Amino acid sequence: MPTEKTSPSCPKCDKCTPLDHLGRRYAMYPAGCVAIFGLPYAALHQAQQPTLYKCQICQTEFGVRSVMSQIFRGLFIMIVALPLLAIMVFIYFLI
Repeated sequence: MPTEKTSPSCPKCDKCTPLDHLGRRYAMYPAGCVAIFGLPYAALHQAQQPTLYKCQICQTEFGVRSVMSQIFRGLFIMIVALPLLAIMVFIYFLI
């Protein structure tokens, strides 16, 4: 049975107030990041970005991540953190 999708509530007001949908932080991904990191990495980084909202009452901007965005965030952290950790351990034992 499908559930009705609810609007996120403002973290400052703690109410379901009218919200302005601002979209993603980068509507079009910066081309420099694609050139440096490659297209798959840049697409993964873009997919994990939260959707931004702005409360019409208190003017607070906040982000909300979907379930898929959270999954891509975990993949992004694993892809970035594990090689960096391996490099840091290698350098530690090298010195």
